[in-house]
Amino acid sequence: MRARKLGTIVLIAVCAAGGLWLFAAVLFPLLLPLFIGLAVAAMAAVVTLAEAIPAVVIPVAETLAAVTLAEETPAEETPAEICKEHHKRKK
Repeated sequence: MRARKLGTIVLIAVCAAGGLWLFAAVLFPLLLPLFIGLAVAAMAAVVTLAEAIPAVVIPVAETLAAVTLAEETPAEETPAEICKEHHKRKK
């Protein structure tokens, strides 16, 4: 019984060592660039979000300013009056 228990413990230790070797020799070099890329993308997303907020706010503010100014200043001539002037000049 003790021999069987010792064999199980040795087998578990060998499998653990093999798993560590597999991770260190094969998987870690393959996954390291992926993890570095994910970290860089996460940092870039934070910077992009911080830069995107003013990019949204400025056009909205410009549009509101243009609409407000357009409503306050009356038009000198309506398009119909301009068309009438144009037809009078043709004759």
